[in-house]
Amino acid sequence: AAMTRKSIYPLVRIDWIDATTCPAWREVADVLKWEHGTKIHSIGWLLGETKDFYVLGQSLSANEKTDAVLEIPKRWATKKQVIKGHTIEYNQGS
Repeated sequence: AAMTRKSIYPLVRIDWIDATTCPAWREVADVLKWEHGTKIHSIGWLLGETKDFYVLGQSLSANEKTDAVLEIPKRWATKKQVIKGHTIEYNQGS
């Protein structure tokens, strides 16, 4: 009997705080006045998640391939929102 595997990928928005860098020399006192961390809003197909990361893909092809993969540390995430009505499903027999 053939086994069928079903994959479901919801479209999600994840808000998170990214690390920042400044490649130039700065006075320490000036650096400490900055707003630290950069607020980021990412939208993508939730390919999966681990204990520590959300894994998003920018695009999904008809044969279940993805590109521009983004791993967001869960500790950096401030909000995860599933965008209702936008899900891609694959049914694959093996």
